[in-house]
Amino acid sequence: MMPEMSGFELCQKIRSFSSVPIIMLTARDQQEDLIKGFKLGADDYITKPFDELELVARMEALLRRTQPQSIVESNGLMWNEDTFELSYNNQVIKLTPKEFKMIGYLIKILVKSMNGIN
Repeated sequence: MMPEMSGFELCQKIRSFSSVPIIMLTARDQQEDLIKGFKLGADDYITKPFDELELVARMEALLRRTQPQSIVESNGLMWNEDTFELSYNNQVIKLTPKEFKMIGYLIKILVKSMNGIN
C-alpha cells in the first residue's frame, strides 16, 4: 500500500544492487504474497497486525546472521575485532596489527571450514 510502487517492486529494486537485509512488513497475508516476497529477495515476511517485540527479535536474528562476525571464540581462544585483542583463557596475547589481522583471517577460514561453509 505504498505510493508510487509496491513493496514487491521495492524489494526487487533493492535486491538488484544490494544484499541489505529486508523484512517485509505488510497487510498482504495470502500465501502467494509471502512466497512472492521471498522469491523477490525478502529475508523475512511479517503480516499486520504484528507484535513489536517479535519484530525486534526477528530484526536482531537477521542481523546476527548477516553481519560480519567481529568476535570468534573457540576452546578458550577469543579473537575480538572490535577491541583488537586476541586472548587465550582470558590472557591477552600481544600482537602487531598485521599479526592480529592474519590470525583473524586464519581463524575465520578455520571456523567456516568446521561449519562446512566455503
